[in-house]
Amino acid sequence: MLDCSASMWGPMTRTTTRMDVAKGILTQLVDSLSKVPDLEIALRTYGLRAKRGVKDCKDTKLEVGFDIDNVAMIKKKIKEAKPNGSTPIAYSLSKCGEDFPDNKSKNNIILITDGYEECDGDPCAVSAALQSRGIILRPFIVGLGMSDSLLQQFECVGRFAGAKTAEDFRKALNHAVSEVINVTSVTVNLNDVNGKPTETDVNMSFIDVANKTVSANFYQTLNKLGKPDTFMLNPTIRYDLQINTTPPINKKGVEVKRGEHNIIEVDAPQGSLQLNHKTWDKFQWVQCLVRKAGGAEVIFVQDVNSTHKYLQGSYDLEVLTLPRVKMKGVRITGSQELPINIPQAGRLEVSYAKDMIATIISVNGKSEEWVIDLRGGTQPKLLEFIYLQPGTYKIIYRPFDAKNTMDTKQQEVVIQSAKINSITLK
Repeated sequence: MLDCSASMWGPMTRTTTRMDVAKGILTQLVDSLSKVPDLEIALRTYGLRAKRGVKDCKDTKLEVGFDIDNVAMIKKKIKEAKPNGSTPIAYSLSKCGEDFPDNKSKNNIILITDGYEECDGDPCAVSAALQSRGIILRPFIVGLGMSDSLLQQFECVGRFAGAKTAEDFRKALNHAVSEVINVTSVTVNLNDVNGKPTETDVNMSFIDVANKTVSANFYQTLNKLGKPDTFMLNPTIRYDLQINTTPPINKKGVEVKRGEHNIIEVDAPQGSLQLNHKTWDKFQWVQCLVRKAGGAEVIFVQDVNSTHKYLQGSYDLEVLTLPRVKMKGVRITGSQELPINIPQAGRLEVSYAKDMIATIISVNGKSEEWVIDLRGGTQPKLLEFIYLQPGTYKIIYRPFDAKNTMDTKQQEVVIQSAKINSITLK
């Protein structure tokens, strides 16, 4: 987007104006870009059509739209441009958002200007809105003959560079373009308990800070030499990195340097938790709730008879047997596997002489804990199976249609692993 406001007639050198410099260098750049594969360019101007001295805050136009063969037309429009109007930067940026094709291309704006917003717009808000919608990655601003204090006003809009000479402008413009089209390599080191980058096979999400969307997803991989593999990443984006371990690791504000190999170090020592539990049949499904030690949030639900990796640390386990098996402060150490053996259940078979309401209470010394309500009899001789952890239990029950609380009865049963205990409630 080229500033064609009247101030561009200002001198860049003793013999050339800012517009002269911008035209010459921009034309050379467009020529070089025509040879870059998979790249389309467009040209928008502002301040070009208003009459001199007239403040037109909607004076912007897409001179040449995106296409694969439009360099000649862009050069023609650059050559013909004669500065006239004012500087509606915010409005022009918002119109840029409508210029990009509706596809999955990586979209960027390079703004070439020598001045500040003159139409009471908010370029920072417009830039943030465009980025939040994923329309542009991050604008670049190349300031011609601008003071450092004026350039600072563009910090919230995007990356900026000042140019006080023609050579400064050439370098700044080439740098901005290079950031868009050059590839940048990245390695993520997931360090183990010894500080070595051996942890692997973990999903990594690179989240665009500007619009809070996931820009890239990768699985961390070790190459054939056993070293963390290298991948390419867009250097124009500032990222929040989420390593999807259990629990996740978040690294905020990651910036990668264009044209360099970037190494991102993350401490991620992991150990494995192996839950072992003999079940009565292959269809019996038991799970375990896992929380950070002392925490309330469930960070993972692990199936028994499975192994899962966790970050090194202490965890509280709650196995969803009857009653629940609770283990506090289980310590998982990096690069080690911790086996947890859950006692095999016994089976209680309950039959009913008549319709009943009943509940099972776990007895542990002087303390008692409710375990589960039974279905009760819906017809004579109904048989109900309940799988219980080894221990002592009370069955509290009464006839469904009883009118007297004193009709409540109880039976005590002792459950042993892999044993069947049968009772009848009468």
